[in-house]
Amino acid sequence: MQTAPSMAQAASMETPTAICRDAATLTAALDGLPIVPLDLPPATQEKLAGFGIRRLGEARRLPRAALARR
Repeated sequence: MQTAPSMAQAASMETPTAICRDAATLTAALDGLPIVPLDLPPATQEKLAGFGIRRLGEARRLPRAALARR
């Protein structure tokens, strides 16, 4: 069985020359990554997809309390 890549591997696949020297650069780099490599349970991936969430930045910008209730 093949495992999902780590976040570092996923980041390197998306932007192989990116160097994150501060929090803002790291946040920007991670925000563009797809959520699929996170190895989330299928039900969670389906819920996020139902909300139109495909990238980490989209999930990060959701209100946490409202998301937890859903």
